[in-house]
Amino acid sequence: MKTTETVYLVCYDVSDDRRRSRLAKKLEIYGLRIQMSVFECVLTAPQCDRIMEFINKTIDEETDRVRLYPLTQAAREKVIILGLTPEIAIDDDVFIL
Repeated sequence: MKTTETVYLVCYDVSDDRRRSRLAKKLEIYGLRIQMSVFECVLTAPQCDRIMEFINKTIDEETDRVRLYPLTQAAREKVIILGLTPEIAIDDDVFIL
C-alpha cells in the first residue's frame, strides 16, 4: 500500500528569533526552503499532523502566524518562478529524508 504524500507550501511570520529558528530547522527536515520564511514540504498525513502539533507547541498564538497550503499537482504545474530558481526541486515520486 502506497502512502499518499501531499506537497504543502508552508509560510510563517514568527516574531521571536528562537521560535523562528526552531520552526525553520524542523521544516528543513521535511522540505525545501524556497524563501526565508517559506518552505515546500512533502508530507504524509501523519507527518502533517506531527508538524502541526510541533507548530502549535512552538509558536505564540498571540503574535505568530503559520499557514500550510496543500498544493495539487495541477497547481504546482502552474507555478511561475521569477528570479533565482533553487538548484533542486521537490519531486513527488522521489523524496529522500
